[in-house]
Amino acid sequence: MKRVEWFSGLTVSQQHFQLQDTLFESAQQELVRGGRHCYGLKNIEVDEAKLEQGIISITKCEAILPDGTIINIPDVDGDEISLQLDETCINKTVYLAISPIPKNARLFSETKLSATTERYYMSKQTVSDAMMGAEKSIELSVLKLNMYLIIDTSNFQKFILLPVAK
Repeated sequence: MKRVEWFSGLTVSQQHFQLQDTLFESAQQELVRGGRHCYGLKNIEVDEAKLEQGIISITKCEAILPDGTIINIPDVDGDEISLQLDETCINKTVYLAISPIPKNARLFSETKLSATTERYYMSKQTVSDAMMGAEKSIELSVLKLNMYLIIDTSNFQKFILLPVAK
């Protein structure tokens, strides 16, 4: 599930609450299954064809980050994420990175392309009414995690990092 974009003046429908409720329930289940103080990779898939071209591209990833953030690519958190590799990357660790939840700063960007340090970017999702079905669907603004694959962590010291490949 994706996060609902809450804002002043929003016409709230029951689907907003249903989507938010599903997100919280999914998060709770993942944390309970993960155990106490537990984070790491649950599942990861890399595009082998792109890897042969020098690009690491994660097409599927289920993980819990050190701050408890749940990652689910592509089902919840968007499309694959990629990083161009070169000879300087040999024997280096590849990290999945996200910005921490900001204090007194902007939480999201309008688009993925304009996102730099924002934790989320806006997207649209059609959500059906859980009680009425698809005939009562509406389009909601949702927030997706703004994730990066990085090698050099020096510019990302305040980011939440999880090693995913070497």
